Amino acid sequence: DIASRHDRPKGKGQHRDKDRDPRRDKDRDRAKGDRDRRDRDDRPKGKGARRDDGRPRPAGGRGPKGAVARLYVNVGRRDGVRPQDLVGAITGETGLRGNEIGAIRIFDKFALVEVPDGEADKVIGDMSRATIRGKRAGVRRDRGDHD
Repeated sequence: DIASRHDRPKGKGQHRDKDRDPRRDKDRDRAKGDRDRRDRDDRPKGKGARRDDGRPRPAGGRGPKGAVARLYVNVGRRDGVRPQDLVGAITGETGLRGNEIGAIRIFDKFALVEVPDGEADKVIGDMSRATIRGKRAGVRRDRGDHD
C-alpha cells in the first residue's frame, strides 16, 4: 500500500536530508579545505592554453610531426559524427596511428582533420570506400571554401 512504501528505509546511498547530521557535513568540508591544493592561479589554463609569453602550449606528443594537410570530410555533427568516429575510421582504413592524427574540428555538415602531409593522398584514397556512422565518407584536401 502507499503508506508503507513511504515508511520503508532508503537503500544504500539514498538518505534523507532530515536524517543527516549537519556537523558531519561541516567536518567533511573542513577536511577538504585542509588539503594541499594549488591556488586557481597556479593551475594550467586548460586545453589550448597559452604560455606566459603568448605562444601556444605543445600538444603533448599528439598529432602529426612536421607538415600537415587539412582534409575535408563530408560528414559532420548532423550525421552524429564524433572525433573518435573520425579517428577510428582513419586508423582502421589507412594504418595511421591515432597519435598521428592532428586537430579535428566538426561542423554541422562536415569535419576538418589534420594528417601528416606525406600521408594525405593515401588517406584520401583509402577513405574513399569507408563509411562513418553509416554514411559514405567523401574525403578531399581542404580548399577553405566552406562557410
